[in-house]
Amino acid sequence: MNELQAHIEAENAKTREWVAVDPENRWAGEMCSDPEHWARYDIYTIGQYEQYNMDCSYSDLHKEIYGCRPTGGHPVTREEYDHLLNELEYQNQLNAQEDREYSYADEWNAIQRADEEALAEEMAMLPNKYEQLALNAGFIA
Repeated sequence: MNELQAHIEAENAKTREWVAVDPENRWAGEMCSDPEHWARYDIYTIGQYEQYNMDCSYSDLHKEIYGCRPTGGHPVTREEYDHLLNELEYQNQLNAQEDREYSYADEWNAIQRADEEALAEEMAMLPNKYEQLALNAGFIA
Protein backbone atom coordinates (compact mmCIF):
# COMPACT_ATOMS: atom_id res chain seq x y z
CA MET A 1 0.00 0.00 0.00
CA ASN A 2 1.45 3.36 -0.98
CA GLU A 3 1.24 6.62 0.97
CA LEU A 4 -1.68 8.03 -1.07
CA GLN A 5 -3.75 4.88 -0.65
CA ALA A 6 -3.10 4.83 3.11
CA HIS A 7 -4.10 8.51 3.34
CA ILE A 8 -7.38 7.96 1.47
CA GLU A 9 -8.23 4.85 3.48
CA ALA A 10 -7.61 6.79 6.71
CA GLU A 11 -9.97 9.54 5.47
CA ASN A 12 -12.58 6.90 4.60
CA ALA A 13 -12.26 5.39 8.09
CA LYS A 14 -12.93 8.82 9.64
CA THR A 15 -15.95 9.21 7.38
CA ARG A 16 -17.33 5.82 8.48
CA GLU A 17 -16.81 6.79 12.14
CA TRP A 18 -18.67 10.07 11.58
CA VAL A 19 -21.62 8.24 9.98
CA ALA A 20 -21.63 5.63 12.76
CA VAL A 21 -22.31 8.32 15.38
CA ASP A 22 -25.82 8.89 13.95
CA PRO A 23 -26.49 6.45 11.09
CA GLU A 24 -30.18 7.38 10.91
CA ASN A 25 -29.35 10.98 10.01
CA ARG A 26 -25.86 10.84 8.51
CA TRP A 27 -24.74 9.60 5.15
CA ALA A 28 -21.46 10.05 3.32
CA GLY A 29 -19.65 8.53 0.37
CA GLU A 30 -16.12 7.27 0.39
CA MET A 31 -13.28 8.11 -1.95
CA CYS A 32 -11.76 5.44 -4.15
CA SER A 33 -8.42 4.42 -2.65
CA ASP A 34 -7.16 2.41 -5.63
CA PRO A 35 -3.84 3.93 -6.81
CA GLU A 36 -4.60 2.90 -10.42
CA HIS A 37 -7.74 5.04 -10.35
CA TRP A 38 -5.78 8.10 -9.28
CA ALA A 39 -2.98 7.40 -11.75
CA ARG A 40 -5.50 7.99 -14.57
CA TYR A 41 -5.71 11.59 -13.25
CA ASP A 42 -1.91 11.88 -12.87
CA ILE A 43 -2.32 11.90 -9.11
CA TYR A 44 0.37 10.03 -7.19
CA THR A 45 0.95 12.05 -4.02
CA ILE A 46 -1.15 13.29 -1.14
CA GLY A 47 -0.42 16.88 -2.22
CA GLN A 48 -1.71 16.22 -5.73
CA TYR A 49 -4.79 14.49 -4.28
CA GLU A 50 -5.52 17.41 -1.94
CA GLN A 51 -5.07 19.90 -4.81
CA TYR A 52 -7.42 17.86 -7.02
CA ASN A 53 -10.11 17.84 -4.32
CA MET A 54 -9.69 21.56 -3.70
CA ASP A 55 -9.96 22.27 -7.46
CA CYS A 56 -13.15 20.18 -7.68
CA SER A 57 -14.67 21.90 -4.65
CA TYR A 58 -13.70 25.31 -6.02
CA SER A 59 -15.41 24.52 -9.32
CA ASP A 60 -18.58 23.33 -7.56
CA LEU A 61 -18.70 26.38 -5.30
CA HIS A 62 -18.05 28.73 -8.22
CA LYS A 63 -21.00 27.21 -10.05
CA GLU A 64 -23.16 27.52 -6.92
CA ILE A 65 -22.41 31.22 -6.59
CA TYR A 66 -22.08 32.41 -10.19
CA GLY A 67 -24.13 29.82 -12.09
CA CYS A 68 -21.22 28.56 -14.22
CA ARG A 69 -17.95 26.71 -13.82
CA PRO A 70 -14.77 28.79 -13.67
CA THR A 71 -12.74 29.19 -16.83
CA GLY A 72 -8.99 28.81 -17.13
CA GLY A 73 -8.50 25.36 -15.67
CA HIS A 74 -5.53 26.46 -13.56
CA PRO A 75 -4.93 24.88 -10.15
CA VAL A 76 -6.63 26.82 -7.40
CA THR A 77 -4.55 28.43 -4.68
CA ARG A 78 -5.59 28.22 -1.06
CA GLU A 79 -6.27 31.98 -1.11
CA GLU A 80 -8.63 31.67 -4.11
CA TYR A 81 -10.43 28.79 -2.43
CA ASP A 82 -10.81 30.68 0.86
CA HIS A 83 -11.99 33.78 -1.02
CA LEU A 84 -14.66 31.74 -2.76
CA LEU A 85 -15.79 30.21 0.53
CA ASN A 86 -16.14 33.74 1.96
CA GLU A 87 -18.04 34.79 -1.17
CA LEU A 88 -20.39 31.84 -0.77
CA GLU A 89 -21.04 32.72 2.88
CA TYR A 90 -21.72 36.34 1.89
CA GLN A 91 -24.07 35.17 -0.89
CA ASN A 92 -25.91 32.93 1.57
CA GLN A 93 -26.34 35.88 3.94
CA LEU A 94 -27.70 38.02 1.09
CA ASN A 95 -30.10 35.25 0.09
CA ALA A 96 -31.33 34.90 3.68
CA GLN A 97 -31.85 38.68 3.91
CA GLU A 98 -33.70 38.64 0.59
CA ASP A 99 -35.91 35.79 1.83
CA ARG A 100 -36.75 37.80 4.96
CA GLU A 101 -37.57 40.87 2.88
CA TYR A 102 -39.83 38.84 0.60
CA SER A 103 -41.49 37.37 3.67
CA TYR A 104 -42.17 40.87 5.07
CA ALA A 105 -43.48 42.00 1.69
CA ASP A 106 -45.77 38.97 1.50
CA GLU A 107 -47.13 39.75 4.97
CA TRP A 108 -47.67 43.40 4.05
CA ASN A 109 -49.41 42.45 0.80
CA ALA A 110 -51.67 39.99 2.65
CA ILE A 111 -52.65 42.70 5.16
CA GLN A 112 -53.34 45.16 2.34
CA ARG A 113 -55.43 42.60 0.45
CA ALA A 114 -57.46 41.90 3.60
CA ASP A 115 -57.99 45.65 4.12
CA GLU A 116 -59.02 46.12 0.50
CA GLU A 117 -61.45 43.20 0.68
CA ALA A 118 -63.00 44.56 3.88
CA LEU A 119 -63.32 47.99 2.29
CA ALA A 120 -64.88 46.50 -0.84
CA GLU A 121 -67.44 44.65 1.29
CA GLU A 122 -68.26 47.85 3.18
CA MET A 123 -68.57 49.81 -0.07
CA ALA A 124 -70.89 47.17 -1.50
CA MET A 125 -73.16 47.60 1.52
CA LEU A 126 -73.29 51.42 1.33
CA PRO A 127 -75.94 51.75 -1.40
CA ASN A 128 -78.18 49.36 0.51
CA LYS A 129 -77.63 51.32 3.71
CA TYR A 130 -78.64 54.62 2.06
CA GLU A 131 -81.57 53.01 0.27
CA GLN A 132 -82.87 51.76 3.61
CA LEU A 133 -82.47 55.24 5.15
CA ALA A 134 -84.31 56.81 2.21
CA LEU A 135 -87.09 54.25 2.49
CA ASN A 136 -87.41 54.83 6.23
CA ALA A 137 -87.52 58.60 5.68
CA GLY A 138 -90.18 58.19 3.02
CA PHE A 139 -88.16 59.74 0.24
CA ILE A 140 -88.61 56.69 -1.99
CA ALA A 141 -91.47 54.26 -2.25
